[in-house]
Amino acid sequence: MIFAWLMASAIASVTAPGAPGGFDQAPVASRVQVVPAKTSDGLWTQLGAAIDADDYATALVLTKAYAEHPEFAAQPVERRDAATILLGLLYANEGQDIAALPYLIEASERPGATPDIWLTRIDSHGRAGDRTAAARALTRFLPRYPDEMETLSSTFVLQLEQDSDVDAGARFELRLALRDAGWRDRYDNWTWIRLIDDLIQRDRLDEAAPLVARVSDSSALINLYAMRRYDALRAAAAMPELDIAAVLDAELDAQRAEAEAPDAAFEARNGWATSLFDRGRFEEALAVSDATLALPAPEPDSEDDRSLTWTMDGRARQLMELGRPDEAIAQMEIAAKRDEGDGVNVSQTINLG
Repeated sequence: MIFAWLMASAIASVTAPGAPGGFDQAPVASRVQVVPAKTSDGLWTQLGAAIDADDYATALVLTKAYAEHPEFAAQPVERRDAATILLGLLYANEGQDIAALPYLIEASERPGATPDIWLTRIDSHGRAGDRTAAARALTRFLPRYPDEMETLSSTFVLQLEQDSDVDAGARFELRLALRDAGWRDRYDNWTWIRLIDDLIQRDRLDEAAPLVARVSDSSALINLYAMRRYDALRAAAAMPELDIAAVLDAELDAQRAEAEAPDAAFEARNGWATSLFDRGRFEEALAVSDATLALPAPEPDSEDDRSLTWTMDGRARQLMELGRPDEAIAQMEIAAKRDEGDGVNVSQTINLG
């Protein structure tokens, strides 16, 4: 896809003189059949008009014609660079990621490449099925653009750093880059456990020990205290005796505070309900789920909208534990009818079964 945050510099360089627009809306199909001009300047003008009209299918045709024109080598370097960027972006927009990648790689390797080009490259690597390349590109992205970490999808990062289809060395390097960039996430505890394991296996205990300070999740802490392979780590980090009751209480208090905030995300509300459920406090968990479902419906395809499905899933489980199976099944049937990603809801259909 072409994202809303595409480079202003590339947009400005290909927009026709005086035209105000750029790649700021969803792509649309070609509106008219455009006969490419015969001159390079004519193609450039047509290309700017197509982009200004958000006509990206035509823009791709014109950009290819411009790049293949006999006069292309003599064009100003700014135009040639913009053509490379546009070919990468427009091919990616058409779902032709394999065709897009050579241009995205070339553009991203140039001095002064913007983070948007790198993010598009990472996305295209993943969609083309080369998740190892995506992990390696993300590893290079992190130290280059530390201010852009908030633009990254936490789900994507978490899936990538533990994906068995990604080369083990690439996963290790990505975890190191996440550590060095100061990346944090509500679900990052097991990322640091995996990095601790990586470092211990490489006899780098001195680097592993500071990571225990990033581990606060009760299940992850229990893992560190219970497994004999962490004996040397606990000693090196001077970890105190584990007071699991205090850890669990503090964890629940933190989750409650987050879930009860006025602008709390549905994901946070679900996390609190899940923790209550895991502690056998089913009535309280159900009350949290009911309160979440009573909120105004979130925007379609938003993070809250996706989390809402899991609110329903959790509520069904809570009802089942409370001896209300008919209501539980009815709730899960509603959840199973909601989309998952762009297709059929497999997760809740399985859970319903």
